[in-house]
Amino acid sequence: MVKSILKPKNILVPVDFSEHSEQALKEAVKLAKESGAKVYALHVIANNMVQCIDDYCLSDNLVKQMGASRAAQSTDDYAVTPTMMKQVDDLLMKKSQDMMAALLSKIPGSRQVKIIPEIKKGVPYLEILNAEKKMAIDLIVIPPHGKSGIKEYFLGSTVDKVVNHARCTVIVAK
Repeated sequence: MVKSILKPKNILVPVDFSEHSEQALKEAVKLAKESGAKVYALHVIANNMVQCIDDYCLSDNLVKQMGASRAAQSTDDYAVTPTMMKQVDDLLMKKSQDMMAALLSKIPGSRQVKIIPEIKKGVPYLEILNAEKKMAIDLIVIPPHGKSGIKEYFLGSTVDKVVNHARCTVIVAK
């Protein structure tokens, strides 16, 4: 266990584009420079999106389209078609890719180590734990908290779940 901290080969950094995740990524890059490790920067687009959450917003036109579907016209309920969901998914993926590129460009020393950006959709802590297994991660550097608010206080944070269920060493970067 101690050996993986001193000389990791694959470091995973979950990022939500907050200042805290930027700091965690900086710490991981420092460790990678010392050990020659690869860094995987993982952003997870949560499945439970609403019109606006954090930096992701659906355009007013898309929301109006959702409300103007045939089912909504007859029942006053919102109906989401597969085409609309694809538009939303594409928008979130593009926004995430842009934000990832912007984040990586701000990290000192990021060109001196191999950083592999990953963007997934799902439940954040589950995607982090899946990535740990699939990518043979031996160290996770995770921020103490991110953009989520009081909801995480009551439901249990992603950080707590990762720390308690990861098989590898987890460093909570402050």
